[in-house]
Amino acid sequence: MPAPRSMTGFGAAARENDRCRVSVEIKTINHRYLDTAWRLPKQWPDLEAVVRAEIEARMQRGRIEVSVAADAVGSPGVVVTVNEPLARQFAAAIKHLSDGLGLRQDFSVEALLRYPDILAVTAVEAPAETAGVVRELVRAATAEAAEQTVAMRRQEGERLAEDLRGRLARIRQLVVQAEGHAGEVVQKYAERLRKRLGRLLDAVGTTAEALGEEASGRLEMEVAVIADRCDITEELTRARAHLDTLGELLDVPEGTAVGRRMDFLCQELHRELTTMSNKGGSTEISAVGVEARAELEKIREQIQNLE
Repeated sequence: MPAPRSMTGFGAAARENDRCRVSVEIKTINHRYLDTAWRLPKQWPDLEAVVRAEIEARMQRGRIEVSVAADAVGSPGVVVTVNEPLARQFAAAIKHLSDGLGLRQDFSVEALLRYPDILAVTAVEAPAETAGVVRELVRAATAEAAEQTVAMRRQEGERLAEDLRGRLARIRQLVVQAEGHAGEVVQKYAERLRKRLGRLLDAVGTTAEALGEEASGRLEMEVAVIADRCDITEELTRARAHLDTLGELLDVPEGTAVGRRMDFLCQELHRELTTMSNKGGSTEISAVGVEARAELEKIREQIQNLE
């Protein structure tokens, strides 16, 4: 069954040949947009474009963290150099200070290496042909890791969609209940109004018939005003439309980004349910609205993790 994908996923892959070895790890979590963070080896600064192309071809939303390790076989990868003239200056300055102050000189090579710029670590630039091999291995490893990540996002998306379909079905049932109660509201109000009028007329010793058609017309007018005030037909219609659209978005082709659209529709549906509760004019409709909004809040929480 078609379903949107989750934004939570993980994948890892490695490649190796006689020249170099690479490994790629991808972690993804929910985010409003596509936000990528890279950890790339210093000696291969041009790998970001390779990795980015493979990621963006498969994922549209989420916080995506990519870690790449790549080393040429038999190559140190980096070179460590010592700034000996600077080290000598530090040592001479320390000796001069200890002699001048009459202090014991307790100094070692390890202590000297703690000073800045004594040691320098630089990346070794690989030959052009090795760099090309590394790029291809990283491309292949990234593609495999990305496919694993997408597969995990797909599986979680299917589970989320199943849960969301159940909750949407429950809200549809509640909308039907609200519609049933809405038909009773005006009838109950008119009955309460007639009984109240009857008690007042008994108190003054007369009847509705004695008051004539004018009194009866005023009563019907009052009932009509309340009927218009409590009418939730439009809210119910729009709520059903939003529910239908949300259901359709759960059946989109894989890879379609729907999370932000569903979040917007949930906001609109919440507005209709709130108005329905406020206008409904009965405790039953208010109770239905409370339960429907509770279900909707759970839906909104789940939607935050959909791509």
